[in-house]
Amino acid sequence: MKALKYILVCAVVTASALPSFADQAMRIVFSKTKASAVIHSVATRTGYNVIFSGSQDPEISLNVKANSPEEALKFVSAAAGLSMKKVGASFVIAGPDEMRDALRPFAESKTLELKAADAESTAKAVEQAFPYVTASGSHGLLVLHALPEDQKSAVEFVIRIEKEAASQSTMIYTAKHVPTDGLGDALTAMFDTLKVSVVDPVVGTIAISGSEAEVKKALKMAGSLDIEIPLPPEEPIVLELYNVRYSSAPALKLFLQEAEPEVQVMIGPESFSPGNPGFQPLSSTSVQGSLQSQAVIEPSGRP
Repeated sequence: MKALKYILVCAVVTASALPSFADQAMRIVFSKTKASAVIHSVATRTGYNVIFSGSQDPEISLNVKANSPEEALKFVSAAAGLSMKKVGASFVIAGPDEMRDALRPFAESKTLELKAADAESTAKAVEQAFPYVTASGSHGLLVLHALPEDQKSAVEFVIRIEKEAASQSTMIYTAKHVPTDGLGDALTAMFDTLKVSVVDPVVGTIAISGSEAEVKKALKMAGSLDIEIPLPPEEPIVLELYNVRYSSAPALKLFLQEAEPEVQVMIGPESFSPGNPGFQPLSSTSVQGSLQSQAVIEPSGRP
């Protein structure tokens, strides 16, 4: 009981000791006190308008010196795991997942018409980029609910998405020799910024969508992969990707072509290549030297 009384007295004395001037420094000392009670004390003694919203109201303990009431509220919010947002001359405090809803009464609405970008996916991108903005999209219309300072940034963000979508290009490639699903998987793995989909597996057409420059690179790569390979009818053509980690791509290609002439080897685009290793990679000379060394120690004694 003595410990409990001490805690209560400490909280009351500290709260009453808070300065009544908004521009003065203050020391805040609370122990195991509800965050709402601490926020109420700071707001009462400084005259600040504070809106505490949400379901989270944890007990906090802190002993800090704040140079202003705004900094005091930041300390309290951080100790409680809450978010704080200044709206005009007021402050809104809520849980990180509840702040967007808490700010909606203060938000302004704006409707944008999208001609190139998808409204629903754009709305999701906006909410991911701006945690305090509510966005909804449907049938080419995007509705933004945001504070004035966030509204401008969100609109600029949407304009960039719209311009990027307008510059997107979709081209069709018809495979003549390799399966469309295998070719599509290979292009998707090489060009992760593009959307590759099979249009007609019977005809062998695939659609490649993305920036015009990347689509052209993908079409060129598709032509390099789509080559006729003389194989028995019962053996299907298989496309496999290998991420070169230790050797160099040209040296490995030369080695594989010499070892398996029936296998066609292609080098992927530079953007898909891994970074340079921190050691001397294998070369065609070192690969051949390694094979010769293995031949010398072969138990059978074959050259």
